[in-house]
Amino acid sequence: MRGSSRTGNGVVHLSPGSAPAPRALIVDDVLDTGATLVSACRALKDAGVGETTVFATHGLFSGDAWWALGDGLCDRLYVTDTSPSARLPEGVHVLRVGDLLAQRLIEGAVDLEPGQRTIDATPLGLPRRTHALHR
Repeated sequence: MRGSSRTGNGVVHLSPGSAPAPRALIVDDVLDTGATLVSACRALKDAGVGETTVFATHGLFSGDAWWALGDGLCDRLYVTDTSPSARLPEGVHVLRVGDLLAQRLIEGAVDLEPGQRTIDATPLGLPRRTHALHR
């Protein structure tokens, strides 16, 4: 699938290429109700994609549409631990980001000059701008 866009009437999925892929990866920022991801996974299955993996940075799991992801629409689902949810379904893979972020911040902070309170975000893999350190 080449992508999707949100309209006033919902999500419109763009058509896949001429031949279905054996595997697909969907990356989204937030899994809230899950309706968008369910729609995307259904479109991929209908297009003949064999295996679908979903990665969402923030897994909120509100509403009920996301339950369909576990009914064969999605083979693997990953979220980070940035938004702990009491409704986290069994089988969801949770990736810890705290240790990774702390390590990257420490690596960037090592080169601070005396009195310097900011670091260049480039070594952190973030957009090129300066971020303040809070002490």
